[in-house]
Amino acid sequence: MEKPCARSLLAYALFWSILFLAGGQGQSVPPLPDLTISFVSPGFHTEASATVGQAMSKGLKLRISNGGQAAVKAFRVAIALSSGTSISNNPSIQTPVSIGRMIAQQDVSSPVPAGSSVDITLDPVQIPDDISWGDYYLTAFVDPGNTVQESNENNNQAQERIFIMAWLNYIEQGCSPGPMVDAHGKGFGTWKSTLVVRVGPYTIPTQADQWFNDRVHASVTPGQIPLSPQQYDFGVYNGAKPITRIRKNVWAVWIMDMIPPSGAPGTTIKLVCCTCGQTQGAKKVYLYTYGGGQSVAEMPVVSWSDKEITVTIPQAAPGTYCVQITEGGQNITLNKPVFKID
Repeated sequence: MEKPCARSLLAYALFWSILFLAGGQGQSVPPLPDLTISFVSPGFHTEASATVGQAMSKGLKLRISNGGQAAVKAFRVAIALSSGTSISNNPSIQTPVSIGRMIAQQDVSSPVPAGSSVDITLDPVQIPDDISWGDYYLTAFVDPGNTVQESNENNNQAQERIFIMAWLNYIEQGCSPGPMVDAHGKGFGTWKSTLVVRVGPYTIPTQADQWFNDRVHASVTPGQIPLSPQQYDFGVYNGAKPITRIRKNVWAVWIMDMIPPSGAPGTTIKLVCCTCGQTQGAKKVYLYTYGGGQSVAEMPVVSWSDKEITVTIPQAAPGTYCVQITEGGQNITLNKPVFKID
């Protein structure tokens, strides 16, 4: 038979349990926002807008959405760059890119009501200059550091893949000692056999001892690239994929010396070339006014090879002139040597 004291204790405990539950159900939880972030479709990476050491040309357009039950008045957004998908929970501007480096951040004061969104453009977004070309990841953060109280603190990131090009400051035709292409910039990285230079449709292999992080030299086979007044696309490639922006330039005649540098009309002189073309074809040699660029007289050609052109000084008044080689009436001379008629 159960004792009265035990029954009283059981009833007392049951009473307070019911009272506690009833009191808990009566408490109200304040509504909270829930912020998420995304890259605006179709995505920033549809154009080659990222280059080593440069700000992205159009910044980054981001969408902030509030799926919670309360508005948010102010918050912060940030962008981190990483070489992999795993990223530090607290990236900073000093963090290695391998685990995620903060490259942009911005305070936003545009209110976002519950159930709505707002688009913002984060600009500038500066790509670091101590990396090389390749595939990377951009991670967008909304409310980094969790300063805004939200109903869900685990959905404040979005990630996109991005290809970052090497910075091509300039690319030019060179001669050392034969024809070359020289590319100058930053972020070319380390050499591998698939890395080439292209001039229009012509591919020039590269070598490990001519490949540096800030410049690339590529030796061109004499006669490989036709001399022409047309502009070619110059660029550095990994196989068929450009790793730099493309620059347009002319593959031109390079006159290294003129022997002798002066003489009277009728004198035969030699133009020593790095590359002057295997045959004369439609190319002609002219005297031009010094500094004025006006054609004075055609120089008769005695012989023509890729390394040497022999011409005769035409009848012209004494003075200082420039020598230019043309094709179809357009100059195709990279440098214009000076000649003096006695």
